[in-house]
Amino acid sequence: MATPLAFFLPALVTLLIPLAYFPLTVKIFSVLLFAALCYASYIDLQRMEIPDSVSIGMFPLGALFVLIETPDFLLQRLMGGILVLLLLAVFSRLFFLLRGKEGLGFGDVKLAASATVWIGLPLFAVMIFLAATSGLIASFYRFAMRRQRQPDARIAFGPHLAASIWIVWISTALGLPEAGF
Repeated sequence: MATPLAFFLPALVTLLIPLAYFPLTVKIFSVLLFAALCYASYIDLQRMEIPDSVSIGMFPLGALFVLIETPDFLLQRLMGGILVLLLLAVFSRLFFLLRGKEGLGFGDVKLAASATVWIGLPLFAVMIFLAATSGLIASFYRFAMRRQRQPDARIAFGPHLAASIWIVWISTALGLPEAGF
């Protein structure tokens, strides 16, 4: 397994974008978001769980950012986060009832819901698409590289979700999608 520094070094380079180009408030919140996502990814890779301090803690931090930057959108962002929490929790539970195993952990559900407060509901689909694509590619790679095939082996989805959150956050902050702050 690669060292944590080798894993997070490419992500660290992307932190230079907000530090170089964004207003002070966005810089501060970008650094906090980046640190939370890296911590969640590292812990998920080690223990297959995302700490509540990150997944739940990002919710009020994102709300504070929205309150400072775009207060008119606060209620919309909060309701979007709650909607995502409910929908993904139901999806996760239904998957468990149908398959008898966990397909999406509740830490992932809480992280996605908190991220929705940061990026907005319109970009939730982009975030999930990027995370799912990344997770599928990683799964196919793991499957292809192993001599002993385990098609239903668990993967830590948190790092894929975190990377997609960061990509959408940076893209939005740079003004690439027109649904940002």
